[in-house]
Amino acid sequence: MVDNYLLAQVNNIKKRSQDNQNDRNINRNFTPPSNNSGGFNSSTPPARQEPSYRSAPNNNYNTQPQQNYNWYSRPSTRSNSANYDATEISTASGFGSTDACCIGIESIFSSFINHQNFLIQSKVVNPRIVSFEFFALGALPFLYDNDSIGSQFFPKSILSIPKIRANWGLLSTEFRYANLYQRSDGNMYETLDWQVLMLNIFSRREFYLRIGTGFMYEKPSFTYFNEHSLSADILFTEQLSGTFDFRFSHDSKTQIFPRLESGIRFNYLLAETRYAQFGFTAGFLYQNYYQTDKLYLIQTGLTMLLH
Repeated sequence: MVDNYLLAQVNNIKKRSQDNQNDRNINRNFTPPSNNSGGFNSSTPPARQEPSYRSAPNNNYNTQPQQNYNWYSRPSTRSNSANYDATEISTASGFGSTDACCIGIESIFSSFINHQNFLIQSKVVNPRIVSFEFFALGALPFLYDNDSIGSQFFPKSILSIPKIRANWGLLSTEFRYANLYQRSDGNMYETLDWQVLMLNIFSRREFYLRIGTGFMYEKPSFTYFNEHSLSADILFTEQLSGTFDFRFSHDSKTQIFPRLESGIRFNYLLAETRYAQFGFTAGFLYQNYYQTDKLYLIQTGLTMLLH
């Protein structure tokens, strides 16, 4: 009786094992339907088909679908793009770097305004901070040098260079009229020079340093040239100071310098009132016209500062 029962159990195990083997053979021999016939293609060799998402023991197939993380197909869990907050929109659209640039410009502008206000409030200590300056200057050449005709001492010419400057904290503007008159033949070389914008890098009572840019109008040729300048003022004592000036004009078409000029002056304070200062100045000046004609001059004149 027991032997018959064991034999029946063994036969059942063999039968289940055979059924499982047949199922596996059917799966291995499965061929997908052909697009042309719409049924099974018995002429094609059997192809092994494995499920993509079903986990099986001891296989190398991925158990989850792959996602492409390229920049153009970033996965999103939101169905509506309007749900993005402001930070994500600014970062994705590149506004973050622009905002940083704007913040930097705003910071520089704010610092400029704060320093400008500080300088204007300190005009009691330094009256030149907000002022008008007038210079009645003239010069006599003691040496003329030309590359073709050589040198000539005390040429018969006079240089007049009156100018006016307006100061307002960090900013200044300056206008000058220059006239080189030749007494021998009556010819005049006239220019109108305007330093449209000058930046006072250092604005202390003891030391001034400014750079500027503008243009020079040459009346004989009716031509405009770019002109740039650099000047500095140093206070030695309460009445004595020194001034250094340098400027040059440039022709961008011919790459020639129509005029190059540098000079040094010593200023002496003659009188001072509550709203004005009057002084005397004298020094040396060098001019180079079109890189051929050189003039060495002694300059002198009167100065006035209104504040």
